[in-house]
Amino acid sequence: MVKKWENGVHITPDEYIEFFEKILNLKNNIRLLIITGLGWDPRMSYTIRCFDNTVDRSKVDFDVHLIKYQPYSEFISPYANYIKKNFEDTVTVVGSSSKIQTIEITTRTENNLYIGDSKIIDIYRKLDVQDYDFIILDVSSLPKSLYLPLLNLLLIKVEKSRNENNLLVSVCQDTDFDREITETPDDTRFLNGFKVKSEMLGPDIFPKIWVPVLEKNQKLNLIKLYKLIAPHDVYPVLPFPSKNPRCDDDILMHYIDLITEWRLDPMNIIYAGEDDPFDLYNSLISLNNHLNSVFRNLGNLSIIITALSSKLSSIGAVMAAYELELEIAHSIGRHSPSNNSFLDRYFNNTFSIKDILKNMHLVWLTGEPYIE
Repeated sequence: MVKKWENGVHITPDEYIEFFEKILNLKNNIRLLIITGLGWDPRMSYTIRCFDNTVDRSKVDFDVHLIKYQPYSEFISPYANYIKKNFEDTVTVVGSSSKIQTIEITTRTENNLYIGDSKIIDIYRKLDVQDYDFIILDVSSLPKSLYLPLLNLLLIKVEKSRNENNLLVSVCQDTDFDREITETPDDTRFLNGFKVKSEMLGPDIFPKIWVPVLEKNQKLNLIKLYKLIAPHDVYPVLPFPSKNPRCDDDILMHYIDLITEWRLDPMNIIYAGEDDPFDLYNSLISLNNHLNSVFRNLGNLSIIITALSSKLSSIGAVMAAYELELEIAHSIGRHSPSNNSFLDRYFNNTFSIKDILKNMHLVWLTGEPYIE
């Protein structure tokens, strides 16, 4: 089997600025779209700031989509002052020479049912990817329940267009910051946009394998997801290597009661680099091939991924789900910082481009590197 991203391109922090300097500055009349989230997370403007700091604007026709997501239209965020500052900073950086469009998404119905994934798919289904040479999806300040289905949709649209569109994902990978964000386990369900077999065909049609990509402080989410999926077996993914060398051991101990309840076979544990989406992608491809060979006499198999992990790892999960037509189950709730003083430290500090670049990554998924 030839993997779609056998030779995938991961642009690390040391190379991030080089992408803009050597790829964009050497071309003329580039049409570029950056899609990012509009929220309280201070990282929402980092990709745009790096772009603006290095690119000759006279060579680029530059559009920005700010995805403003809220549970209902009249909702007033308790972090409205941070959102306002983020918006103003982004407008200042983008300037008057480029177009900014705010994409408003109401994520819940009157009955409090989550529809954010369906909404973002409906909106971006109308996007003509051929209008742009480069599309950069910045997931640094977007929730997974929105950017996972959006990235999957963009991959589908670029493939159908049969041209040379360059689709990249930009991530400010700051795991220390992410661990200061809490998410309430309001809903657990299969995300729209991904293939869903197990829900429709019932629990006993064929084996269901659950692959949760783990991070700490997700116990309630894991309990609800396990009940939703009712897997026949669990293959958890732990971050190794990671920024904290003991992170994988700490996570195992954090969930030791759940692991005991699941009767987990230690041989099922998978390790994938915290900062390497292609490592998780390759691991999931290998697991899929192995399990399908084991269960081939049963005729079918359902593999369900849950990405509770770092943002970079979650990109690898989408890549595998897209290529293999796998399901993604996710927990969806209200995101909030652990405390306001934590956010104030970020907003009150003046971070230079050099500071920001320490955590910036690009994952190049389609376009020039893959043209034969």
